[in-house]
Amino acid sequence: MICFVPELKESFKQGCKEKCIELYGWAGSIAVVIGYIMTSTKSDKKITIDCLNIVGSSAVGYVSYRGKVWQGAILEGVWCAISVYSLINNLS
Repeated sequence: MICFVPELKESFKQGCKEKCIELYGWAGSIAVVIGYIMTSTKSDKKITIDCLNIVGSSAVGYVSYRGKVWQGAILEGVWCAISVYSLINNLS
């Protein structure tokens, strides 16, 4: 039924897209928290921590950007840049 009514199909697609973006943001938040826990517990898995921070801050930053929450978007962009820098240093 939903495939035969264009308005419903578009509404369904938009709803799914929004839910996926929200899930992406939550996954990013969880990744940043896990990275912080690993740092706080003095984990020696620095590359894993950097990757978690890159993925997490990118996700949260993207969701903040979409929501026009500029403080959060800038904060997460800076966090991501620092994490990339740290990853490069830890790889060399």
